[in-house]
Amino acid sequence: MTALPVQRRRRSVLMVLAVALTLALLPHPKSPKGPEQAEQAEQSEDLPQHLGAFRRFLAMAQEPHGQFHFGAEGTPGAVEPPLPEDLEERLAEAENASVSLTLLGCMGFVMATFYLVNWPDDDIRQISLEVINSTISVFGSLLLFHTFEELLEHYVLPEMNQWQEVMVSMLQMLLWFALLQLVLCYYSGALGQNQAVRLRSDSLGVAKACGSPRTKACLMKSAERHLGVIKMNTEAWGILLGHATGFAATKACSQLQQAVPRNFFCVALMPLVSFGIIILVYRATEFLRYKITMRDGQEDEFEELWRERTAETEDEVIALAVSFSIAQMLRFAVSGHLPDALGEDPEGFNLHSNWSCALEDHGKTMAWGLGRRG
Repeated sequence: MTALPVQRRRRSVLMVLAVALTLALLPHPKSPKGPEQAEQAEQSEDLPQHLGAFRRFLAMAQEPHGQFHFGAEGTPGAVEPPLPEDLEERLAEAENASVSLTLLGCMGFVMATFYLVNWPDDDIRQISLEVINSTISVFGSLLLFHTFEELLEHYVLPEMNQWQEVMVSMLQMLLWFALLQLVLCYYSGALGQNQAVRLRSDSLGVAKACGSPRTKACLMKSAERHLGVIKMNTEAWGILLGHATGFAATKACSQLQQAVPRNFFCVALMPLVSFGIIILVYRATEFLRYKITMRDGQEDEFEELWRERTAETEDEVIALAVSFSIAQMLRFAVSGHLPDALGEDPEGFNLHSNWSCALEDHGKTMAWGLGRRG
């Protein structure tokens, strides 16, 4: 009896989701006439007022904000520029339409997310929650890193030259590395004892001294549950601080690439230099972990978890930093212009080098060849 209402509820959610996405992604054909001509045509056709307003709503939603193209005065077909009041009204209408469609798309996305996390299949629910967790962690670490970056740019970096900024970025990267090591060391139980580590140790100690098989099995099950909490906390903090450390390493390597002379050899050498710098940091942190781990002559399960999770996080850091440097190098090779430390080109930049023209010609040739073959 309960399966039927659940199926009906799912169907209703699917129907509402389909309608929302259809309205959000609905193509809005734009009339070649201006808004004044379109309004006159609608009035001449004696259409209902709400239908005319709906058409203007769709047309204005597709029009770029603030970009109204008018012909020059005295030219055939020129459109008279609107009055400031009319221009304000059109801008407000376009913004309202854009915000409305954005909210509608967001509503459809949220509904799809709720539907996925309540899917009947366990695998679909688990994967959906993992994707949401990773997304939140990435954006959280990005906000965390940019908070400190904004503080540096406001209070420290304005008084420094380019090479001093490189040194500050390198120091910031090392601080994030140190914070990553300490936090993972604490939550994995390698250094100090948090609540989950203490509960697991107590459960294992009591289970070894217990003579009842049933009680011992319950205690071992409790110990495994606490170990799962330890692993989850270590992984969560590893993802959060790992991405923040990766952003700091990316910024440091990019700042170093900005400081070298603008020739292909120096720019192409920076990914290798960045790789070498981060590898040196890895070797230093690995040596420190080994010294802490081998104080008692053996590596327990908490220290093993610390080592594995830290090594995995460090691999992600070096992948982020070096891949961004390689992307900057390739963009410099194609365009002859090195983007800034954030990977952005100056406004209005439109430079076509010989390499970019050659790549474009090569792409056209391949497309022509594939078309001839097909």
